[in-house]
Amino acid sequence: REFYNVSYTEIGLALTVFNVTTAAFQTPAGFLVDRIGARSVLVAGLVLGAVCLAMVGLIPSFWLLVAMFALLGVANAVYHPADYAILSQLVSHERAGQAFSVHIFAGFLGTAVAPATMLILQQWLGWQGAFLAASVLGLLVAIPFLVQPAALFEAPPRPVRPASEQPKDDK
Repeated sequence: REFYNVSYTEIGLALTVFNVTTAAFQTPAGFLVDRIGARSVLVAGLVLGAVCLAMVGLIPSFWLLVAMFALLGVANAVYHPADYAILSQLVSHERAGQAFSVHIFAGFLGTAVAPATMLILQQWLGWQGAFLAASVLGLLVAIPFLVQPAALFEAPPRPVRPASEQPKDDK
């Protein structure tokens, strides 16, 4: 706030823009996942988010921060459509509840520890260094998705059905 010489309300504007763009792009991101595939959209979101965080850490402009938080909201919007599509392809019907609950728990845990993590990084690296470190972490998360075969994320595995849903042999 002091760096940009703005009020808490103006800083809140950046967070509001992030949340509004996340909400606005959630449904279009789902359509994009269905059209080009979850893995591609997820990687694009991770990389776009990392670039936005790096820009915030490198360029000292409040309005650029707001613009980058808008694009960060677009990047954030892809995660649920992409990761739910991947989970639904890779997890058996019998384990879907467990898989989604663990996934959602991990997401909330990440959301809970992110502010504390950024505060610790800010103490070590300054606020701009904290954004740059978060950017690097985002790129590191993207790497496994880039090096794994695309089929692992986009082609459904052999269908697994509960015994009650298996086709009946009428012989």
